[in-house]
Amino acid sequence: MSNRQSDAFWDRLDEHIESLSETLGLHPRFLHDLAEEADDWSFIVKLHAVIEAAVNELMATKLDKPVADVIERLNVSFRIDILQASGAISRDDAQRMQTLGKLRNKLAHRVEHTNFELIALVDTDGKRKDFVESYIHPEWRFLLQQTETDHPQFRARYGLWLSVLQVVAITKDEKQKARALAALHKLTSPST
Repeated sequence: MSNRQSDAFWDRLDEHIESLSETLGLHPRFLHDLAEEADDWSFIVKLHAVIEAAVNELMATKLDKPVADVIERLNVSFRIDILQASGAISRDDAQRMQTLGKLRNKLAHRVEHTNFELIALVDTDGKRKDFVESYIHPEWRFLLQQTETDHPQFRARYGLWLSVLQVVAITKDEKQKARALAALHKLTSPST
């Protein structure tokens, strides 16, 4: 991707970030700021919090409220499995979300991991390949497919960030569909 293509890509993406943040009830700059998080530990923990918020929004959109309220009490891993089983997310998206959750749990439950650096997961070609397959949505894999060491930590962060934004975009689309269907049902329902 040339610099001009890259600039156009980031400009287009920037146009949508605020609405994606608002989809989850976040401050409009939250997802922007998350991309620039100072340390990798905080980045991963916050990224997973975004996934969990998206999972909760998807459940509220796809399931009846009483069912969603009960399921929301379950571990996020179970909620992801339920969304996959219901067809709300793909098997691949569910696996990437689960893998990020395992990394988050490893980091969050052991204080010695607060100095975690993402470079440890992408510092060799083999590790980078495994990381891409496990964490990165296929649409964003180009960011890490170069074999030279051209900022692999930066590329890994943005690949993860974009993959999570993909989940938020799915959530936004599902919420818009649900609102449109509700409006259609309201228009076509017999008046009482």
